[in-house]
Amino acid sequence: MQCLGQAEYVEHAPTQDPCDIAFAPALLEACSRYNWSFTLRHAKLERVTSEAHEVFGKALYKLPTDCVTVTAWKRADGLKVSWPELCADGVLVPLGECAEGLYIEYHCDLMGDLGLLSDPRCALFVEGVVRLLASKVCMPITSNHNLAAQLKAEADDYFYRAIHQDAQQHWSNDKSPRAILRNLSRNR
Repeated sequence: MQCLGQAEYVEHAPTQDPCDIAFAPALLEACSRYNWSFTLRHAKLERVTSEAHEVFGKALYKLPTDCVTVTAWKRADGLKVSWPELCADGVLVPLGECAEGLYIEYHCDLMGDLGLLSDPRCALFVEGVVRLLASKVCMPITSNHNLAAQLKAEADDYFYRAIHQDAQQHWSNDKSPRAILRNLSRNR
């Protein structure tokens, strides 16, 4: 709210509804801008019994609710899955291809783990989210189109800087053993 010249976010104030409505879409948009290292997760997918799909020789697996993008589909033995098909209910793979389970590497939307945003690696990302959210609620609150455009440009600048920083840190070989272990434990 400070970006808009308002004092702060206050519950039950007229500014609460636009903020609450715009927060999840703004965070989702920010998470989908780049394959952030801090949003990377691994999961074993749950198979769903679906006679309708089995008739066509397909097994249905349910995607995690926080999944934004999938970067890898693998079988239990580590081999890539051939021909995964996204559908409204999840993902379809040929029957028998993943008898021991389907594993994915994916990027999450952070809604279930907002505490992660306090990590110093996320500082520029958070500033970008703040500016993006402010740009989305600017028109309903202030009706100032120029301010909305300025905040969007500031958000883009923060995201570009965050992408550069994340890429440098993620691909650097100067990682402490604690950071590596912490990231591994988060992704299990």
